[in-house]
Amino acid sequence: MPAFVAALTVLAGVLAACGSADSGIVRLSAPPMGWNSWNAFGCGVTEATVHAAADALVSSGMRDAGYRYVVVDDCWFDQSRTADGSLRGNPTTFPDGMAALGKYLHDRGLKFGIYESPSSRTCAQVGGSYGGSTGSTGHVVQDARTFASWGVDYLKYDWCGAPASIDRMKRAFGSMRTALRDTGRPIVLSVNPNSLETNPAVPETVGASGDWSGAADLVRTGQDVYPLWDNAIADRVYVNGSYTIAGIRDTVERSVAVPAHAGYYNDPDMLVIGTSLSTLGFPATASVPSQLPDTQARVQLVMWAMLGAPLMAGNDLTRMSDQTKALLTSAGVIAIDQDRSKPGNRIGRIGDVEVWDRNLAGGDRAIALYNPGSSPATTRLDASAIGIPVGCTATGVLTGRSQPLDGPITVTATGVELYRVHCG
Repeated sequence: MPAFVAALTVLAGVLAACGSADSGIVRLSAPPMGWNSWNAFGCGVTEATVHAAADALVSSGMRDAGYRYVVVDDCWFDQSRTADGSLRGNPTTFPDGMAALGKYLHDRGLKFGIYESPSSRTCAQVGGSYGGSTGSTGHVVQDARTFASWGVDYLKYDWCGAPASIDRMKRAFGSMRTALRDTGRPIVLSVNPNSLETNPAVPETVGASGDWSGAADLVRTGQDVYPLWDNAIADRVYVNGSYTIAGIRDTVERSVAVPAHAGYYNDPDMLVIGTSLSTLGFPATASVPSQLPDTQARVQLVMWAMLGAPLMAGNDLTRMSDQTKALLTSAGVIAIDQDRSKPGNRIGRIGDVEVWDRNLAGGDRAIALYNPGSSPATTRLDASAIGIPVGCTATGVLTGRSQPLDGPITVTATGVELYRVHCG
């Protein structure tokens, strides 16, 4: 028996080292991929829009590329609980109810995600864009059982309440995690401990602080990401008040300092590829395009893959351009994101170009050359300096073309090049 126990202990350590996470009975071997309703529809989400998104995931090939979670964000619920305290879908916007929505998704080979808050009100209710006070405070076990009965597979749990310590948030998230486990249904728990953006005493990057193991499967590590290159653009063009947002460059830079922990995945926020500023309350101007330029969209997908981050699309899938679809379904980039290996990291700079490296599970390496600057940069990668032996081959993941490791590589302004290096 002692030897058996010891073997189990070793096995648990191996699983933790592989970065697996669990909500008691969930076992994630890779960061989840899917689609979230917020960036495209906000509080305008309806049963019809979710049906359309699900159908588009299937017809576009995104489901088969790995995007399987369909997460219905804030504002899906009736503004009042039922007489026994239960949640229910908004009868006007989700007339068939949430269990029926779950069946619709499951019938198409998709998974059902939903949104709640451990506070008394959700973020939309706090902000005044949706009525009622239907957060999970006082209803954690009841809500977990309700979600399980609807066939929910994923819960986005968004801290929207008063400022709190990390320990208090961990306890709140952990209570829901336990309640989900006790239902017996595997439900992934994704938490956002960003606290109130309007409170300067609580840093927006609180999710990047400390070790959240045991509290959730996915943990947000910073501000909401918008389809902008950096927050300096937003500060110049828009009046943000005390609400801070982040662009792609801000988020990549902040992620350098966020450590990886066994037991959960760091979540730098959703993909904004193909999303529009106008649907997020920031109209485009002469100096700020409505959507990310193609080079910057590539940066987000590639760098999220290097970080081993969840890939949650947020665009209107029914109006997706062929270019957006091709990028989001890039098999080579997705394979790097889903690799069962530790997240990559920045290992140095060559002039203005950052060099990022990720050791992949099968022995290959992913090398990203990332240019955050506003001018194109031509560089050479010194393979020997980063431990790549002579004779290895590098293939452009997005181009499919071989690249001599000692040859010149031009990286566009605010752009990235990604290579998969194979030796032997």
